[in-house]
Amino acid sequence: MKRTLLSLITVLIATIAMAQTTKSEAWQSKYDEISKRANDIADKYAEKAKAGDNEAAEALLKSMYAEIDNMIEVAKEVAADGSDPELAKKYIAELGELATYEDLQVLMPKDAPWYDASELEAVREKMNLMALRAPGIKYTDLTMADLDGKQRSLSEWCAKGNYILVDFWASWCGPCVKEMPNVVKAYNLYNAKGFDVVGVSFDSNKDAWAAAVKKLNLPWHQISDLKGWECAASPVYGIMSIPSNILVGPDGTIIASDLREEKLLDKLAEIYK
Repeated sequence: MKRTLLSLITVLIATIAMAQTTKSEAWQSKYDEISKRANDIADKYAEKAKAGDNEAAEALLKSMYAEIDNMIEVAKEVAADGSDPELAKKYIAELGELATYEDLQVLMPKDAPWYDASELEAVREKMNLMALRAPGIKYTDLTMADLDGKQRSLSEWCAKGNYILVDFWASWCGPCVKEMPNVVKAYNLYNAKGFDVVGVSFDSNKDAWAAAVKKLNLPWHQISDLKGWECAASPVYGIMSIPSNILVGPDGTIIASDLREEKLLDKLAEIYK
């Protein structure tokens, strides 16, 4: 008996649906496996941190972030494929706050069917704020007082032919203080080649700001309007958390943002190779 056209279409639809289910299950299985590794590492990190084993805790933290990056890669694969919008939304909602701007451009293109989903509102807001310091746009000038009370502007250093790291931080910010040795290392390695740093502090207490600069041995330029989270840099560059930074190229174009740990040193090594 010959199959009718309708029956052939029904079989084809069922076959496609089965293939999609298999593909989505494979993604979910891979994602779950990575997620479990990340959670196991997080538990070990908590144990080492509680025991005061900072070196081991630091190594575990890096491993955890690496696994999160792997989860983001799975999410990007799902988003780029586009055949399972619900799974894409699920992953983006879970990982959006941890993704870079470049990741989000893959995860959340404006023509994606999930772009306007209500559950992704926070991710869209993050994207819009990060766009203010995205690679490829010109830096925006800021004028604030230095530690001597003199008004200084980013334009004194930016777009003058050298690479400038504008570093957003505060004396009360634990992760900022933890990151500073890495920035100091970058400064010491490349300052002689023209690289410079301008610290923009989110402090509200000048004495605390000055004491931190001295204690951390920060040799570069420092400015602040001493307004804490009301710092003028926040709306200009979409700063939602610190530490944060922008790397400004010789012509004033932002070439990278939020470079932390090895990412800053890797970028500078690429530039000054």
